[in-house]
Amino acid sequence: MAVYTMLIVVSCGQDDLASPSAFARIKILHMAPLAGNNSVKVLVNDEDVLLRNRFNVGSGAAARSVDSTLTSIAFGGVIPANSFSNDSTYLGVPAGSVKVKLVAVASNATVFEGAVNVEPSKNYSIFAIDTPTVNPLVIQDELPRAKQGVAGVRLGHLAQNAGAVDVTVVTRNRRVKATNDTVRVNGVNYKSFTGFNEFKSGDTIIGVVARRANDTLRLLNLTTASIALLNGRNYTIVARGAGRTFQSLSSTVINHSR
Repeated sequence: MAVYTMLIVVSCGQDDLASPSAFARIKILHMAPLAGNNSVKVLVNDEDVLLRNRFNVGSGAAARSVDSTLTSIAFGGVIPANSFSNDSTYLGVPAGSVKVKLVAVASNATVFEGAVNVEPSKNYSIFAIDTPTVNPLVIQDELPRAKQGVAGVRLGHLAQNAGAVDVTVVTRNRRVKATNDTVRVNGVNYKSFTGFNEFKSGDTIIGVVARRANDTLRLLNLTTASIALLNGRNYTIVARGAGRTFQSLSSTVINHSR
């Protein structure tokens, strides 16, 4: 299982999606472990995307709108959110320089403001990471093509101060209820992601266990619920948290849609 570092970008939807080739697709993810009430408002190109009545997602023939009832996103949150449908899709935005701003709900203070560049017809995830200074991590999402009987799973390490971790993924076969596949990745560094690894669709991930590299004692199950792997889908499981104490780490699971 190869491990590599990727850059991640966030962006938001616009109303005119008539020319798909001129647009990029993005999702925004809040992984910055801010103190106190860490919910943030998200502005893209000076527009508060969560105050819009609807999101425009996708592009071209696949473009559609989804309702938003959110006014902010908490730590670990994703825009567009998984709750909009059975997946987290992407927001269509004009390619080029995209201005992103995050504002803390509790204090109304700007915690991040900057521009990211996105290329036409490409998918990006933009992660807000680090504390006390929030930084963007921009990753181009090169999603594997759907294959019959296969689901793709990628692991990301965004837990600040946790150091390198060894990660083990265990799945259970849906028919025989027995452990099926175990994949272990050693020495995953902060801000690094693995590639998408193939698992059998229909199986269920029952554990994603992190252990600090060279530490034989402390284990942490990053998942609080099992993850059913759907046919042809791709998933990213992100370890997050400040990492000052290993047990403070948790995870976000993203079910990607093209």
